[in-house]
Amino acid sequence: MFLIRRILPIGDRKNEVFYLEDLGMASFLSDTVDPYQNVLALAFTQIFAQLRYHFPADGECLTYETRGGASLPLVFKGGGKTLGCIPVLGETADRSALLSAKSFLRRWPEAWVVILTKGSSASLLGKRTVILPLRAAI
Repeated sequence: MFLIRRILPIGDRKNEVFYLEDLGMASFLSDTVDPYQNVLALAFTQIFAQLRYHFPADGECLTYETRGGASLPLVFKGGGKTLGCIPVLGETADRSALLSAKSFLRRWPEAWVVILTKGSSASLLGKRTVILPLRAAI
């Protein structure tokens, strides 16, 4: 059995996103192999499962986009806290990820942003922005 999860938008753009929670089914139904989509799906399924386990009453996943191009494809809310996630295919955060994090934190100054990379080390970029290897998040 698989579930289709509707992810509501926040920010300026109002494009809804849908995820299949079963990665095997999502992979089977996809016509192309997109490494970014695979990393995004992995981050969603792993982090969302933990969120729903720890905050079953109010855990939710959203997506953030602005007209200016800032994008956090995964924003998790639960227990009164907000965590934005930006998966990056490289070893470290790129300029786009850093600018997106900055935009998001201007709107939600109490939130945290985690930039998930394929790198091997974690680092703190600011008061509320962290670079974290994807393997450490799952």
